[in-house]
Amino acid sequence: MLRRWPPRALPNGTTAYVVENPSLIAEAAARGWTGPPLVCSFGRPSVAVVTLLRRLASEGAQLRQHADFDHAGIGITAWLADRAGTIPWRMSAADYVEGTARLRSAHRHSAAIPETPWDPTLQLEMSRCGVAVYEEEVRDELLAAILASPRSHQADRATP
Repeated sequence: MLRRWPPRALPNGTTAYVVENPSLIAEAAARGWTGPPLVCSFGRPSVAVVTLLRRLASEGAQLRQHADFDHAGIGITAWLADRAGTIPWRMSAADYVEGTARLRSAHRHSAAIPETPWDPTLQLEMSRCGVAVYEEEVRDELLAAILASPRSHQADRATP
């Protein structure tokens, strides 16, 4: 589909948001989304997702990416930053600690946390705490933050 009907690149200065969990897209659609473009990786991104992201960014748009705070989500974040040029967004140690305060039940990490070069303290904090924070648990906060971003959707800090 991407070869037959390639999407247009987003204009320079546009910001789109990439999330891991499809429940964020479903919730945005249910609310009649009027915010910036949203893309879902559905977990580990496929070649099609990476191709789409590269195309969207090919003229200078910025792609801010969020994922679960678990070993897989951290790996996805680093992988997409490296291969598709995404910018980790709301993926800092402070964001993680804030997310743990909202947990209704603790989900223990099942594997070691990969390095987090965008915020080295995140890996340390996640290893110390040992609890995963999934996007579904912070869905409302993420969607609100995206909608509250400047209307031009110009990039500000990579990890507010």
